[in-house]
Amino acid sequence: MAPNVSDAHTINGHSGPLSPCSSQGGGSLKLQEESGKKYMLRIINAAPNEELFFKVAGHNLTVVEVDATYTKPFTIDTLLITPGQTTNVLLTADRRAGKYLITASPFMDSPIAVDNMTATATVHSGHAGTHTLFTIPFFKSGF
Repeated sequence: MAPNVSDAHTINGHSGPLSPCSSQGGGSLKLQEESGKKYMLRIINAAPNEELFFKVAGHNLTVVEVDATYTKPFTIDTLLITPGQTTNVLLTADRRAGKYLITASPFMDSPIAVDNMTATATVHSGHAGTHTLFTIPFFKSGF
């Protein structure tokens, strides 16, 4: 028997405005970054049967730790994280002021049903006002 399909994926407990989960109220995590600073994000895939792509639009991520083991740092634009895996990445605030979408979306190649919802959050870079750039991630093919 296949595991139950979840209602949504979350980023820091929020599924974002794209989710049908009424308990979330359409809320989303908002991370305010200051130019020139580095932020460490601890990314955990708590889904029991789904690999997830994690991306911050317009930003690269520097992987520094995988499953409690330090690794030689390497830079990527999209992270694939497997069930139960933990990864620490550095996010550098080096983009122009704006709002950048964070996404966690499933990698769907399994014969069982998966949650096809993408969790979203935003990074507010600099002093993003009401008329600033909003950037969404673009996933490259060929994974």
